[in-house]
Amino acid sequence: MDSDLWPKIVFGALAICCAIQMIKAVSKALKAQAETEATGAGKAQGYYLRLGLISALVLGYFFALNQIGFLFATVIFLWAAAWVLPYRNLLAKLLFAPLFTVMLALFFSYALSLPLPRGEGIFYDLSQALF
Repeated sequence: MDSDLWPKIVFGALAICCAIQMIKAVSKALKAQAETEATGAGKAQGYYLRLGLISALVLGYFFALNQIGFLFATVIFLWAAAWVLPYRNLLAKLLFAPLFTVMLALFFSYALSLPLPRGEGIFYDLSQALF
């Protein structure tokens, strides 16, 4: 077992869930397209675009975890996801990613004593300096 096993499992499962959700949403939309056009009801504007972007972010996070390390990959992923989602609170968007990442890092490193992926090159050096 390697130090990046659990993050890979969690975000691999998230990627699969996003793909399943996208397939279900598209198939449901295709079935209800005639009804939606007649009544004018439907999903919020940009729903499918946001779903696709979040799916791509999850996959990108999954592959970037080994390259740039847990701390940087998680902060970037959470900031990008916050801007994709239709949440308007700017302060929450800015503060959630670093605070949540620090809490996760502390939990995995100290409470569970599991090493986290540190990245390669300069990211490894920065991760070593941070924790």
